[in-house]
Amino acid sequence: MGAAAGLYFRVLGPLTVERDGAPLDLGGPQRRLVLALLLAHANATVSVDVLVDALWGEAPPPSFRVQLQGLVSDLRRRLAPGRERGAAPIVTRAPGYLLEVPEERLDLAQFRAEVAAAAQARAGGEHATAVRLLRTALDRWRGPAFCDIPSPALEHRAAAVDELRMAALAECVDAQLADGRVAELGAELVRLVAEYPLHERFHGQLMTVYARTGRRTVRRAAGAAPPDPLGSLCRSAGQRRRDGHRECLPAAAAGHRRLRRARAGAVPGAGRGR
Repeated sequence: MGAAAGLYFRVLGPLTVERDGAPLDLGGPQRRLVLALLLAHANATVSVDVLVDALWGEAPPPSFRVQLQGLVSDLRRRLAPGRERGAAPIVTRAPGYLLEVPEERLDLAQFRAEVAAAAQARAGGEHATAVRLLRTALDRWRGPAFCDIPSPALEHRAAAVDELRMAALAECVDAQLADGRVAELGAELVRLVAEYPLHERFHGQLMTVYARTGRRTVRRAAGAAPPDPLGSLCRSAGQRRRDGHRECLPAAAAGHRRLRRARAGAVPGAGRGR
C-alpha cells in the first residue's frame, strides 16, 4: 500500500485529503463523491454500478463509462500530481475500483482502532487508559461524517459512522465512571440527556452520577460549566446529518436539492447495458 505514502484522508467531518500535511484540491462534486464512496469502502472494491448510480441515478448519460473513467483518472492525477498512474492508491479491480489506504492514513480507521484498543484496556481494568484512547478517538471528529457530500448514496453509511461516535462517547463516560471520575461528568451528561432524550444509556449514566454525587450537585455543575467539546460535537444523528450539510457546504446542499428536483421531472433511463 505504498501508493498512499504521504497522503492522509479525513472523512470524520468534511472530506479532505492532505499530502505531507498540505491539503489537495480534489476537484468538483462528482470527483469528491467518487472519492468519498471509495473511502467509505476503503480497501474493498466499489463496483461501477454503485458509482454510476451515485453519480447519475436512474438517468446516466450514454457515455457513463467513459465519463467515470475520466473522473477516476483525474482523481489519480490529483492524488499523485506529477507522478505515474501507479503512484496513486486507486486501483482498477473488477467489477470496479478500490482505494488502497493503510489504517494510519485514514482518520476513520484510526478512530476504529483507538476505540477497539480502549475496549481492550477496559477489559484489563485500565480505565484511565481507555478514557485517554477514547478522547483521542473522539478528537478526530470535525463534524458529521462525509458532511459536505450531500448524496443519498452515502447517507446510510455516513449515519452508521456517526453512530460509532455516539457509542464511543457513551463508552468514554462509562470508562470515566469506572475510573472514579464522577464529579466531572455531571454537567456533560445533563447536556447529553437534553440533546438525546431517547438515548437510554445516557439516562442510566446520569442516574449513576446522581446516586453518587447528589442531584442538586449535578444540576449546579451543569448550570455553571463551560461548553463541553465532546457534548457540543454530538447532536442526534438525524439532526447532525441535516445540520452538517448546511454547516459544511451550503452551496453543495442547495445544488443537490436542485438536482433532485430536476431528476423528478426527467424520464428514467431505459437501461445501461452493463
